[in-house]
Amino acid sequence: MIITALGCFFSNIIDEDEFPPYGIHLKMNGENQFGGSESGNLRTADIRAHGGTYRIGFKWSLNA
Repeated sequence: MIITALGCFFSNIIDEDEFPPYGIHLKMNGENQFGGSESGNLRTADIRAHGGTYRIGFKWSLNA
């Protein structure tokens, strides 16, 4: 019983996966895909987890 409680306690502290993994696909069709070194402001599709719907904003930045 104590071992189970300690295991639950530590798994709650260590577990960082609040949301399931979400991948974003980028296909480059040329050297100047974005018209510069950065894309415009982009966002994910809806991500549903923990009773809510979320979107995450991001930019692609190309470096050589």
